[in-house]
Amino acid sequence: MQSVGLQPSNQLITVRVRLWFNPGRKESLYLVPGAYALILCVYPSLLAALAMTREKEQGTIIKLTLLASVLLNFY
Repeated sequence: MQSVGLQPSNQLITVRVRLWFNPGRKESLYLVPGAYALILCVYPSLLAALAMTREKEQGTIIKLTLLASVLLNFY
């Protein structure tokens, strides 16, 4: 180290943990937004699955696929 010009130091590094975004460590500040995001991620796929199941049970899903193929033939 001395050949490069650096001198050894006796100072130790002190590490302190500092919470900027949740200083009170309230758990609800993490759980509520996380639960909200989880619901927003799951809800659209659940609605799509329920809609597909309903169409399958009513037998109208075949009509929907045929409608799409008929529309493609006209354009």
